[in-house]
Amino acid sequence: MVNFTRYTIETAPDASKKTLEAAKKKMGFVPNFMATMAETPVMVESYLTLIAH
Repeated sequence: MVNFTRYTIETAPDASKKTLEAAKKKMGFVPNFMATMAETPVMVESYLTLIAH
């Protein structure tokens, strides 16, 4: 089984931090799946954009 890293706003790659902050502002917390997607900044940003519509 593969273990994925769940990032916090503080530990996420720099390019993902603003997106995780926006998710926290929108939802009140950073969901685990978004914390995992933060490994790839484009993916987590795309997901946040998708759910915003």
